[in-house]
Amino acid sequence: MKAMFKTVLFAGGLVLASTWPVRATLIAAWDFKGVVAAPSTPATFAATAGSGSLDVSLFSPTLPTQRTSFTGAGSVNTFTGAESGTGTALGLQNNSANGKSIVFSLNMSGFQDLILTFATQGTASGFNNHQWRYSNDGTAYTALSGNNTAVTVSGFVIKTVDFSSISALDNDNTIFIELIVSGATASSGNNRFDNVQFNATAVPEASTWVAGLGLSLGMLGTFVRKHRK
Repeated sequence: MKAMFKTVLFAGGLVLASTWPVRATLIAAWDFKGVVAAPSTPATFAATAGSGSLDVSLFSPTLPTQRTSFTGAGSVNTFTGAESGTGTALGLQNNSANGKSIVFSLNMSGFQDLILTFATQGTASGFNNHQWRYSNDGTAYTALSGNNTAVTVSGFVIKTVDFSSISALDNDNTIFIELIVSGATASSGNNRFDNVQFNATAVPEASTWVAGLGLSLGMLGTFVRKHRK
């Protein structure tokens, strides 16, 4: 009987687990396909996949040049719908841009547990400090500590910023993610960004969870009734 009881509990657990979606969904992504070099580098970028916007307008495309394009990351952190081949990457450069920021905006309605990944590389005199912050209104920002993703060596690598513990971002129809760069020591010093992805998991519907719980309790009740006879 104990073995059967454990089996019922295990089966009920599987039912509940199946009602809880855990697969990550791509909320918004940027591949910077065809980004032109300064002085014609755009101030804003619509998401390549999903829905979102990136504002880099604080970085000047003219002298002193602070935003431009570089050779892309290719397949490093690529996503479905991204450009094929090496492509182009967004470049932020120049020590005159120390302390400036870029801002992503996206819709988290129906989603939770946000994770950011991107491909990046840099130069020895480029920005060596990244500060990530988040906001629900685009005005009041909160810093996410311990996430310096700056790279000052050649060769694209993948960096991850985990916002999954920030419940304030969950299920919000407009959130803002800000990156502040600093530490560059020369006008040619730069960081390059490509294949930026924001992924999250779907918020389970209450009706689905209740249905799963009801089925699990029903299985347990059936077991108890049978063994009382």
